[in-house]
Amino acid sequence: MTPSQQLARARTCVRIFFAEGQTDKNEVNGGLPTDSDAEFRESVFICEGFYRGRRFRSPSMTAVWFAEEDELKIHTIGGELVVSLDAQAMDELAEQTKPDVLPMRPNRPAEPARRAA
Repeated sequence: MTPSQQLARARTCVRIFFAEGQTDKNEVNGGLPTDSDAEFRESVFICEGFYRGRRFRSPSMTAVWFAEEDELKIHTIGGELVVSLDAQAMDELAEQTKPDVLPMRPNRPAEPARRAA
């Protein structure tokens, strides 16, 4: 999996937790604050001059995706750890959100390359 695919998977998991307040892949915790619109801010996470991953923030939760370890940690605003997901757990959670059937894209013939005269 490429780094951009890993980041996309991490974003998907963050959206799920921020929107649904999930603490387990199939369990929704009613006491956990949620952000129904799942809007969050994303920033690059740099530590000691090195790229470490991404940080996500919403009004009620924060999350950090560690690129090298491919691990996602989600915390409440107060700093309490909600869940820590490794690569396999993120794969399983992201897989649950994929539609069963993807829409078909029409096959279009490639357009010829245009050259300047």
